[in-house]
Amino acid sequence: MKTMTILVAVALCATSAFASKARLKALQSSPHLQDSRDVISREPDQALAHGEFVSIESSANAAGANDTAPNGEGGFVRKINDTSAMGAWIGAKSESLATGALSDAGSTQTIQNPLNLYYASKAGDMAWGVGLNYSNFENKVTKNKASSMGLNAGVSSAAGWEAQLGLGLTGEATVADNTKFEQKSPMSLSGGYWMDTMFLFGKYAMGGGKAKDIASGTTTTDKDTNSLEIGVVNSHKKDGADFFYGVSYLMTTDKVANGTKTEGSSLPVIVGIEADATSWMVLRASIKQNILLGSSKTTPNGGSASEINLQDSTVVASGLGMKLGKFMVDGSLAATTGQSGKLGSDTGFLSDVSLTYAF
Repeated sequence: MKTMTILVAVALCATSAFASKARLKALQSSPHLQDSRDVISREPDQALAHGEFVSIESSANAAGANDTAPNGEGGFVRKINDTSAMGAWIGAKSESLATGALSDAGSTQTIQNPLNLYYASKAGDMAWGVGLNYSNFENKVTKNKASSMGLNAGVSSAAGWEAQLGLGLTGEATVADNTKFEQKSPMSLSGGYWMDTMFLFGKYAMGGGKAKDIASGTTTTDKDTNSLEIGVVNSHKKDGADFFYGVSYLMTTDKVANGTKTEGSSLPVIVGIEADATSWMVLRASIKQNILLGSSKTTPNGGSASEINLQDSTVVASGLGMKLGKFMVDGSLAATTGQSGKLGSDTGFLSDVSLTYAF
């Protein structure tokens, strides 16, 4: 418990600058959340909404349900003037459309050292932003290569509505100069609207990838993916606390050319709380589970379909944030390997950690 004791001892009251993957992970990325991390690729228009900051994040745990690509990363936002801002982020592999597309193609070579640049401006009650993500890697010894480029845009209004668009322009990888993997023009479209305390939202994404044997030119994998989610979250904010609950309907389709087609549908319900425990500490927790319906139907090429209904899907997450002057330290409360669920060990206190400084 020495780690926690030291942090508590030096804690000072300050305003929280929400900007972390650790926070979003603890609250399972509920769609109603406003977090300055959103500027990386989903909502570049929000670069003006959270002030100037610099944030550094780290994670040493294996990938999980809410953390598809744990790694070190960080970035900043700085104002150009009262109506515009810009920033950059490095290392955010999970924010690239190419990440999922190359994985769909079966690539064992991931994108390396990604860079995100973004710019935002506003006119009256309207804010807009654009972003560019880029990565390029080559190992001349193993002959492995990977590169990607994508664009994203976001717009929001003081009237309570918002919309986002993401486009994958290029994305390909080569392994040992034998197999080439390519993305299939991934695209994401999302939007939302605040109606009093309720946030109504919708998301659509399409993508996929294909793999080709370089010597023969034969396509070995050709996969298409689609997902659609619509839902609502009710957020009650009072006395420094945000208690929220919501439900959505999610449909997914994964189809391999001349192969297996997998269709899924679910009705995930989320309940969460984020509250000031003291003037210097924020605690967070959430639980998510499919209710009433949740099915996965797999139809092989030329075979009979198999279906699984309401498979166990409960996910619990928690975390905390500590305000240290103008710094905010966020972390996920989760046991690391060998800790057996115990909290407070000097070797396993926080599984994800971010440090944010608000200017």
